[in-house]
Amino acid sequence: MKTVAPNYAANYSREERSSIELPEQVLLAKIGDDLRDLYADVTSSAPPDDLVQLAHLIDRQRGGADEY
Repeated sequence: MKTVAPNYAANYSREERSSIELPEQVLLAKIGDDLRDLYADVTSSAPPDDLVQLAHLIDRQRGGADEY
């Protein structure tokens, strides 16, 4: 998994502005992009078989549909 410094999103520069002057939406979008990059390996791979079996077991115990 990739590692990112805790203050990475707050430290990027855009047109010589400080992070305080950036609109909140821009900062949230940057954080979202950083999180997608950070967890790309996890979200792009199939779930482990053990996890799928556990999900099936929980669904059956709760009386839910088996949709996997």
